Amino acid sequence: MVEVRDEVDRKPLRKVDKDAARRVVIFDVWSRSGSKYRVRAVVLLIINLVLFGCLGCFAFWMRTGSYLAPVEEGYWSLLWKTCLPGSDSHTLTSMLTFPINLEKVPLQIVIHGLLLSALVSVPILVSILYRFYSCLPFVAVVCFLAVMPWLALTLLGSCILASLRPFRFSFRYASALLGLVLVVLYIVGVSLQNVPAAAVLTHPGHRVKLVTPWILAVLASCVLLGLGLALAKLVNYRPGVIAPLLATMFALPIALFEKYVGRDELYYRLLEHHYGPRSTYFQDQDVQKAFDRSVAALHDLDKPDRAYEEIASLHDLRWQLELEGTPDRRNLLTIYREQAARDCDWFIKYFPDSRYAPAALYLKGRALDMRVDPVQFRENKKLVFYDSYPSIASHDSWLRLVTNAPQSPLSAVGLYRLAILEARGGNVDQAIDYLRRLPRFEKAEATTLPTAGPMGFRSLLATAPPESGLQVAVAGVVFEGKRLLGLLENNRDPLYGDAPITGSGGSFPRLGWMLFDPRSGHYRRNLRDLLKRYPHCQLADNIDLELAQTVSEPAQRPAALQGFIEEYSGRSEQAWGFRDALPEAIYWLGEAELSSLHLADARKAFERLVSEYPDSVWRERAERRLAVMKNVGQR
Repeated sequence: MVEVRDEVDRKPLRKVDKDAARRVVIFDVWSRSGSKYRVRAVVLLIINLVLFGCLGCFAFWMRTGSYLAPVEEGYWSLLWKTCLPGSDSHTLTSMLTFPINLEKVPLQIVIHGLLLSALVSVPILVSILYRFYSCLPFVAVVCFLAVMPWLALTLLGSCILASLRPFRFSFRYASALLGLVLVVLYIVGVSLQNVPAAAVLTHPGHRVKLVTPWILAVLASCVLLGLGLALAKLVNYRPGVIAPLLATMFALPIALFEKYVGRDELYYRLLEHHYGPRSTYFQDQDVQKAFDRSVAALHDLDKPDRAYEEIASLHDLRWQLELEGTPDRRNLLTIYREQAARDCDWFIKYFPDSRYAPAALYLKGRALDMRVDPVQFRENKKLVFYDSYPSIASHDSWLRLVTNAPQSPLSAVGLYRLAILEARGGNVDQAIDYLRRLPRFEKAEATTLPTAGPMGFRSLLATAPPESGLQVAVAGVVFEGKRLLGLLENNRDPLYGDAPITGSGGSFPRLGWMLFDPRSGHYRRNLRDLLKRYPHCQLADNIDLELAQTVSEPAQRPAALQGFIEEYSGRSEQAWGFRDALPEAIYWLGEAELSSLHLADARKAFERLVSEYPDSVWRERAERRLAVMKNVGQR
């Protein structure tokens, strides 16, 4: 024993053990100076960093479907956009609505909460147990692998508060909670931001759901920090405490996602985002400026001696050929559609048993059916896409959809488009068979609204129907199918057979009702030529109705429809066709009068349709119009 004396009277004050004097206070992992401890600490820190890097990659994958952010094309541009304040599409809140909306998959609330708690807690724990400089690689993972630079910056401040003087406390858990305060402030700031319009929840009152995952994340972080620090003290700050906690927090959200959500959910939502009704892939585009620039370049560089108007005319023709080429030519639109079809095929190949496989087939068929309105391009230099005139290239996709998913509401679309393609190919009997299978979908409806699921805890495991978000009005498809079925059944001509419908008469050029695209600039001329080739055919009334419907001036439409109705109402069935187009003509007359605000004439037309044609497919629509007019009149 050694004695310590006062310097004045040299009296002994206390006795100090030599071993105790040499004893080192253990307060973190690096306090042990032995080489084996240092090597073990470094190895386990690297293991923690690798696990945390995988967690950052998972966070990025949850938003993009890509595992490793730095190898993605446009990575630095994405990172910069994420850094920009007010970047609504890259905020923490946007993770809850894209690509998987938490309303469609409520379990995302738990998964995102646990994921954020792990991303937040581990760097703070590392800064306390391994000292501040050791947390820097973990913060870099959040920034560059998870691509969350603002969260990384917040975590950097949190680690400073939790581990550096003069902020840290002797009570380590208090230091950890102090560091967590910055994260809470960050979450509050993000939650107050406006949600992008495309990601707004279906009910404004459900906005509280956007806060729930972050409340869960904060609570889970408090538990994780407390548990980590308690275990570290229990083992006297030996290395190896963080790795089991990190492995658990890494595995838990992944296990929940894989078990109850699935990778197909993520990849389908991305597919729907790229090629669905809300995507910008087939969005109307104004190409006037691009067209003018290309014409000017040709005029200035290639052929300056030719008139500008001449070059513009030739260039316009070239663009139209590239957009309207036949299916055997790889024009611009063909390449555009093939990319969408390849992505859909990739999904179906890797997830053939997914409940989203029918929806992927629908997206593929819809993409292959896409066309560019030639009239809009020619007159306004706008790329206006439409899919109402099916392409023969989509036949196999629709057939697979109908065969593999006969109960899906999307099969109604497949049946209708297969019927059009079969009728166009001359197989009217098969087309009728497809259309007769449509009424069973009459009560089905695919909308953007999720169905009401179970309440309570079970609601976390509920998911929206696969077709939710595709904006498919099944009732409208069924109605169009009934309309086409009536046209095919009532107009199989005893003299000409199916030739007026299918163009299968053998004459050139091939003329048939089902061959004509209403968007074509030659539609009216084709109808007149069809009527000349097959005079007095049973389809004549339908052709005349289309001519009345497509008059150049909308103001002339009521008079044209009225003239058609008067002409065919005065003719007997034996004298001139079957007259099956009369109910439709009366309905459209009512719509035309309604658009002109002639309410009395519109009501008269709808009432006539209801009373004279009770078995027509148009009667129900006329009744709905009358009900709406009655309600408006009562107000």
